[in-house]
Amino acid sequence: MKTLEKRMSMKTFVFAAGILFLSGVCVTSCKEDDNPEPAAAAANYAYSVIVGDNSYVGVFDNFEDISSLNNSNSFVHAKSALLYPYKDYLYVLEFESNEKLVQYRKKDGDLELVKTLSLPAQSYPVGLTFKDDKTAYLSLAYTGQMLVVNTEDLSITGNPVDFTPYGLENCFVAPGQAIIRDGLMFVSLAQYIAVNYPSPGAYIAVVDVATNQPVKLISTQLSSNTCALDYAGDPFVDENGDIYFCSIGGYGYIPGDKEGFLRIKKGETEFDESYYFPIADKTISGVPGNAANYVYQKAYMGNGKVYGYANIPGAASEIPDYTNDRSMQPVVIDIYAKTIERLELEPSVGWSCCIAKTGDKLVWGMLSTQGAGLYLYNPATRQTDKFISTTGSPYRVFEFK
Repeated sequence: MKTLEKRMSMKTFVFAAGILFLSGVCVTSCKEDDNPEPAAAAANYAYSVIVGDNSYVGVFDNFEDISSLNNSNSFVHAKSALLYPYKDYLYVLEFESNEKLVQYRKKDGDLELVKTLSLPAQSYPVGLTFKDDKTAYLSLAYTGQMLVVNTEDLSITGNPVDFTPYGLENCFVAPGQAIIRDGLMFVSLAQYIAVNYPSPGAYIAVVDVATNQPVKLISTQLSSNTCALDYAGDPFVDENGDIYFCSIGGYGYIPGDKEGFLRIKKGETEFDESYYFPIADKTISGVPGNAANYVYQKAYMGNGKVYGYANIPGAASEIPDYTNDRSMQPVVIDIYAKTIERLELEPSVGWSCCIAKTGDKLVWGMLSTQGAGLYLYNPATRQTDKFISTTGSPYRVFEFK
């Protein structure tokens, strides 16, 4: 493994069944005249796993040539580090402790550390939204602000985008995930009475990215808590140019809190009050209790289809045990037809469930009864094409675009 201060001086080579697996290095032949230098493996996927109190962050090339991933060549971060890939860069946010933003760059099938930006203590940095190759917005949930980051030198530039004036009475406002469309950034704002206890309603701040100034606050009472603070696959834009947010209410713990999908139509800057898709109202065949109470990690695949994890309260213990209950069931959701269907995949625990789109397939990361690992899934056949076991429980996985 690698820490931020010291990298391993050597890579580990494993020979098995006559196949040479490369751990992010380029191996040259002893006879350069006879054999050309093999091309370095590509770093096409970034992932993290949790072991104890640490996250281990690494990359790999493809699903075809490997059957397992260990942490011998990973970077070590604080537990629950969030990943944000952008082109050839990977940004890692340590948000629960050691608040910092770490910038890596892909190189020779591996990652190299570029820079580290220390952040205010207990600021809870949870979101990174990229404006372009030079600018990103960093959500600090517990300060009510977004920092403007120069990604070329990983520095803070200008004044923060301040959302504290949008806080409701007796609430603190927490910016989370955001998306930019037509020169405007739509920032999800949690209005918390207390930590993880949202007030009713969904709230979005609209920001002019030319000036980095908030334009207005929009809201609806259709649901609560516009989306998860950490990136959970939304907001996203569909083929029609419409933005979708998935409200998570009180994560199923607060009776009466509303969850579900909301929409802001193309060219509009207000919620579409004619559209609301509550997950909890739908019957889901094949799961305990035939119902879910919210959707968490998800990926939009086009044509209105969202694949993700739905929390099944009927699969939880009588006193819910977030650590051990395998209540996160893979499902497919049609946001146009407003349907939800269970997939023939094992459920996972809530803290180890991630998903990423890769071409016309999906990568599910989970800790199921079949083991901890990454599942390459084909929606067309509804079959798992490949399983890669991981040392540790999958926390995040992404394909570099």
